[in-house]
Amino acid sequence: EANDKVYIVDGDFHSDFDDDPWKYLKDVDSNMDPNVDFKYADGSWIVTYKDGSSFSVAGGDAENCPFRSLADVGLIRYCKDGKYGLYDKTGTLVLPAEYDKISPVKQSNVIRFYNGDSMGIFNAESKNIVAQPGKYTGVGNPTMNAKALWVSNGSNWGVINLQGEEIVPAEFPDSNLKEGNKAGKDRSKWCFTMTDPQGSIAVTNIEGKRIIPFGRYNGLKGYDYDVIVVKKGDKIGCTDYNGKQLVAPIYQKYEFSGNNGNLVFSNTSGSNVTFFIYTPKGTLKTSKTFVNNRANARALALWLNSVLGGGYVEPLYKD
Repeated sequence: EANDKVYIVDGDFHSDFDDDPWKYLKDVDSNMDPNVDFKYADGSWIVTYKDGSSFSVAGGDAENCPFRSLADVGLIRYCKDGKYGLYDKTGTLVLPAEYDKISPVKQSNVIRFYNGDSMGIFNAESKNIVAQPGKYTGVGNPTMNAKALWVSNGSNWGVINLQGEEIVPAEFPDSNLKEGNKAGKDRSKWCFTMTDPQGSIAVTNIEGKRIIPFGRYNGLKGYDYDVIVVKKGDKIGCTDYNGKQLVAPIYQKYEFSGNNGNLVFSNTSGSNVTFFIYTPKGTLKTSKTFVNNRANARALALWLNSVLGGGYVEPLYKD
């Protein structure tokens, strides 16, 4: 009968009987983790790892294993008097058995723990509480190369780091908070983009610094290697990763960042297209207008190559 009522959701056991279906599954008391085993002997429960290390906790009885292996995060969930805590591999109680529920966040080192319906957040890697119960109502999967966490208050979302420090306040609907650039080793270029109800955008880096405030631009076209491409009205410009405006939003299109960090923009008028090339610091270097047709495509490519240092732009059409 129990087997008909026990099922698995997101890798966790659930039951129609109560909140602890594990007592119906005594033959899998280690959560099917081949690297750890639980045994009762001489009034204590003994946790033994495959490498031979072990620890024991006195009390309990032989019929009800108080442990469950949280294999993905390398911790052991412990139950005492209906409350849950966490042991690490050394036998240290890293989270006291005071909570109503403990639930790992899938594919992460993050664990949710609850007092009633109030959720807290625990970092299994550093073994510290990131957020006390009640501060947030939800937590999502890690982001920014596992250096930050999505957190929610009701229907609004924000971002914190793994020490619990706020990067973006949990004040934005999901559709108004987006992960931005997370490329490269330069953490100062890892960013989040927020949109306010008026359509204005802001950008905050992973250190929590607001590098572009609300009210300056009404759109973001994307992140490039050294610049953030922004929009005001229907015109395009760019800033650096400190929020300093390099090129005013006066162009129709951002083309690319060329060799040596040169920035290429363009405007089209009728059959003519004008290319504007800026230095990495935002000084206009040169510009040139071409008739936008097949006959001029090779000349355009050769000109761009000559200005950008060569070898960057291939002709669109070849003889």
